[in-house]
Amino acid sequence: MDTNKVQILICPLCGGDSRSTWNEAGYYAFRCKRCGVVFSESRNNPFLYDKNYFYRWYIRSAQKRKRYLKKILKKIERKYTKLPEGNYLDVGCGAGIFLDIAKQNHWKAVGVDISPAALAYCRQKKFNVIQGYLSELSLPSGYFDVVVLFDVIAHIENPVDYLKEIKRVIRDDGLVIIKTPKHPSRLFYIARLFKFTRKSRVLLHIPAQIFHFEETSLQKFCFMNGFNVVCIFTLDDIPGFFLKKSPVYMLLFFLQAFLKIFCGRNSMVAVCQKKI
Repeated sequence: MDTNKVQILICPLCGGDSRSTWNEAGYYAFRCKRCGVVFSESRNNPFLYDKNYFYRWYIRSAQKRKRYLKKILKKIERKYTKLPEGNYLDVGCGAGIFLDIAKQNHWKAVGVDISPAALAYCRQKKFNVIQGYLSELSLPSGYFDVVVLFDVIAHIENPVDYLKEIKRVIRDDGLVIIKTPKHPSRLFYIARLFKFTRKSRVLLHIPAQIFHFEETSLQKFCFMNGFNVVCIFTLDDIPGFFLKKSPVYMLLFFLQAFLKIFCGRNSMVAVCQKKI
């Protein structure tokens, strides 16, 4: 791409026009003028979700993540409704942290993931897991009471297909819980200011993250795909335990502490129900 030209692409979520909002070292991000989502170019990197990624993001922080997910579930019950007993589907189950919580609560849970390393780890713990992309699996219709996607929806290339499949497999009165980073437009402005580091993409989780939502764009996305957001709230994500030990990464780590002043909390949770 020619970085001297304003790039215009069609939004893969709503079909609206979008314009370039950030670029660095061959990576680009575009903001849709219709639905407000920012999306970056998808790159099929076979090493992106390899064993090292799995260890760095899940195993090394498993206990911290478990406490964090429990906090989210308690907040949902406090703000909206008590989570039901029944059948749960964990999309992008990773190390099975939610599956472990489900087991403790006597919920019947199935996990889906594309990572062989993640699934091997889950099977060692005797969790019920399936390998593959949700949109390509043949799960039973109207079977699940709750579907959870913790830090998944922003990382997949075809989230529209995923929500379509979730709508099929969930009960009419079921709940969908989506947790994802919150990336407001101000964050991309700050990232542009720090392009001189050539590591500003760390602030945006690029290339691992493809779609970048804030509250309004996440609600629009869910509504366009057959779900009403009945509860949404923001929260702070787990601190940057994943950052590498280098001067540039440490600079960006400390910058994250100040981002809250300008961008607010950096994560959000939406609880959704089918539009009947």
